[in-house]
Amino acid sequence: AESVDILAKGFQGDLLLSPEGIKIDSIFGELNGGRAVFRGNIDQKNLLNSNIHAEFEQITFQPSIDVYAGLSGELSFSHSELGNPQLIGEILIDGGEIIQEFDVRDILSKIPLAIVGRTTGTETSSRAPLPDIDMNIDIHSEGNLFVITSFFGIEAAGDVQVRGNLNQPLLRGGITTRRGWLGFNEVRFDIVSGQGTSKYC
Repeated sequence: AESVDILAKGFQGDLLLSPEGIKIDSIFGELNGGRAVFRGNIDQKNLLNSNIHAEFEQITFQPSIDVYAGLSGELSFSHSELGNPQLIGEILIDGGEIIQEFDVRDILSKIPLAIVGRTTGTETSSRAPLPDIDMNIDIHSEGNLFVITSFFGIEAAGDVQVRGNLNQPLLRGGITTRRGWLGFNEVRFDIVSGQGTSKYC
């Protein structure tokens, strides 16, 4: 089957259908150029009551033409001791690229608004809230992750913990710059190394 940003083929395994839902004993196949295995139960009456475990290796994640990543790891959708739906697991970024073009003047013009905490009407999100699902995901990259903009480019590695929930994710971790460059007004500087850390924000 094929849909936006998803290409799955060659899947095989066992499914058990019932009025309550679908039991996935084990289904495996090719997903976005990599391999994936799914197990668990799908509640047809309420999807948030489902329990699904997925293992994947070297699948391609490309939400837009400017963002690409190869991912491996495992994710589980289950429920906490309090009964809240949660998404937990670990993701390894095998490599990827983020290409973003923007004007430095646009960034500088937004700094005063960020300092005083004001937003314009066009900056206010009108999106509907996502399902209330807690997150406990660790993301790791050993390198080969490139961020390229109009005035700098870096190869990054690091570890980031994603907590909170889908509507209010909290990020904590560190990013290390392996190498890169910085250019402004036709002057270029080479970046040898660098490091940044962040608490939950």
